[in-house]
Amino acid sequence: MNLRKFFNRPSTKQMEIINAELASVGNIEEKEANDHNDRDRAVCRSLNDSCPRCRSMDIVDKIARVQGHGEVHGDFSLGFGSVRGYSNTDTNGVNNCNKCGHQWKKYERNYQSRDSILKDWARYVEYFFGGFNSLGEDTVKMLMGLGVKAESISKLMDKHYSSYFSRKATLKLLRTKFKSVYDVV
Repeated sequence: MNLRKFFNRPSTKQMEIINAELASVGNIEEKEANDHNDRDRAVCRSLNDSCPRCRSMDIVDKIARVQGHGEVHGDFSLGFGSVRGYSNTDTNGVNNCNKCGHQWKKYERNYQSRDSILKDWARYVEYFFGGFNSLGEDTVKMLMGLGVKAESISKLMDKHYSSYFSRKATLKLLRTKFKSVYDVV
């Protein structure tokens, strides 16, 4: 085994390959995030711009829906005690139809950034190498189809992986499925 591969110390040519792969994966993430946000924007527009009951386009934004919940606790004995509690009230926006008077909750957009998509991909790769093949198989096939090297995936996962979970997909394990940049150059 090559010492550079063992210690994961790429040469400048190998770093250029890794950086080019990171840029191409970044472009794919950007495109996927834009596609998701465009679809979500269209769904939001269709659900918020017309009344679901009469299909009228004559609607107004209102703040009329109030939700709340709370609790009160108390302890009393021999005439002494305490009362404590909390309440939480939230006012949400609703759409109001001027034609039929129907009100419905506004659809809230589900924005996804390219970083959130990358975190999903990293999590799916973790699932795949953690034994949950069905959850991460599509992502692994997509990355293999792009020819992304194991070191590039490891670098992406290091950059965007949450510290809440222990990482199962080590570089050694990634090299079992993906080609290594050290084997190519």
